[in-house]
Amino acid sequence: VLTEAGLTLPRSTLETLPRLLSARALTKLPKTQLDKIWTKRRSSADRAKIMDVCWTAAVGLSMLDPLRGALFHTRLLQEAREAGDNHRRLQAQSLELGYRSAVGASAESHVDRLTEETFELAKAVGTPYALSIATGGAGFAAFLQGRFTHALDFCDRAKGICLEGCIGSVWEQDTFEIVSCWALAYKGHIEELQKRLNEAMTSAESRGDRYLQTGLKSGTMVLAKLAQDDPTGARRELDRVSRYWRHGTMLHQNWEELLGRTEVDLYVGDGLRALQN
Repeated sequence: VLTEAGLTLPRSTLETLPRLLSARALTKLPKTQLDKIWTKRRSSADRAKIMDVCWTAAVGLSMLDPLRGALFHTRLLQEAREAGDNHRRLQAQSLELGYRSAVGASAESHVDRLTEETFELAKAVGTPYALSIATGGAGFAAFLQGRFTHALDFCDRAKGICLEGCIGSVWEQDTFEIVSCWALAYKGHIEELQKRLNEAMTSAESRGDRYLQTGLKSGTMVLAKLAQDDPTGARRELDRVSRYWRHGTMLHQNWEELLGRTEVDLYVGDGLRALQN
């Protein structure tokens, strides 16, 4: 599918970085120059197809391999801007919120402006799905900036919109639920976290949803078990979900596993093992 759209997946981080930096630089160019650069590519695949493929690749990789995901997200941002396509611009900006906010509180004012623009786009598009991804993007941005109460509110609202009017939005609902649970953990609302984890895991297991299962049983989610003084149970759950992803590389899930195991080691007082992680 990528080849048909004139796109390729980088083979490594070293290959991804220069391509990403180049792509980000292209977002600053005027439309006339972009048209000259992409004329040959567009002869083999129309712009709409490129944007749809970029969206699929960007969201699929965003919570797995964010760096490669950013490459496709940036291309979507470029194409949607030049096409004047509000729906796809909204898709791109909902992801842009997360990437821009990852630098922390120093980007807060810029992210706030971008959030306002994203909600304006959602209003222009006028669909429940548009509102859901704008709201969820704002929630993810708030989480990355340490505004956990706002993150919880936005992501819960986004999931509710999906449940009411967005058919087929499983990935979106899963992601909003994961970020909501992260926010609860960082707020220290462990009792509510435990309740939500139990309900969400029952649903995820019944559907064979490994993405959601992994998100709910690794990283800071181990706090739910540790609060019950059950480090053995926390390790057991990490062992179970770690089978769902590839090792020997560094995906987001590998980081979450590392974080979860370190939390458990620190809880039981094994500082040396935590350091060796």
